[in-house]
Amino acid sequence: MKQRIIEVCPALPMFEYFRTDRAQVIVVVDVLRASTTICTAFDYGAEKVIPVATVEEAMDYQSKGYFVAGERGGIKLDFADAGNSPFEMMIDEIKGKTVVLTTTNGTQAIQMACGENLTVIGAFINLTILKDWLLQRSEDVLVLCAGWENLIGLEDVIFAGALAESLAQEGSFLMNSDETFMAYDLWQLAKYDIQAYISKFSHTKRLISIGQDESIEYCFKIGVSMSLPFWNNGTLQKYIF
Repeated sequence: MKQRIIEVCPALPMFEYFRTDRAQVIVVVDVLRASTTICTAFDYGAEKVIPVATVEEAMDYQSKGYFVAGERGGIKLDFADAGNSPFEMMIDEIKGKTVVLTTTNGTQAIQMACGENLTVIGAFINLTILKDWLLQRSEDVLVLCAGWENLIGLEDVIFAGALAESLAQEGSFLMNSDETFMAYDLWQLAKYDIQAYISKFSHTKRLISIGQDESIEYCFKIGVSMSLPFWNNGTLQKYIF
């Protein structure tokens, strides 16, 4: 099999410049916290997750009886059943149900990515199963980092670097863009003491400032989730191996 390319789009406004005619798998990542929360929802038995961009859409789904999780600025929406913490998905209530999720950044990124290319959700917690699955595919890979309000979020960039490293080590993928090298190099700085490294990130500090720091450490645990969410006809579903 020919070597494939892994690229990294570090911020949402750059996404249009990464469009290509080549077959790609798009990996959407929002480490803090949407992609981590989505993976956790499937770990705890959710059947589907519907990511929506607006608060109004989420309210409409709730009026129809759906379990709704959502935040803006990191703070739980008043009407929502849960916020955007993976710990809030560790409940029996979501087993076999559809969870509707709206967030400041992650659900916007998912809506942007879904289209002709296969779109999956990546996080540190499902990094191992994601890597193994990508190695079995034939497409190139583009990591779309959700960031924060159209700006770079380093937590997403270092995830992209970790994924790039794990794929390149297998000899199946090439890194050939400055964005990917940037992500890879930042991951080399972070990986030996990741909790210390992330303490300086703006999003880490933001969550701490609003009392939402309880799940930060969990969001950087590698390979603890066996869920690979993928986009299918308007919803996220768990890939069945």
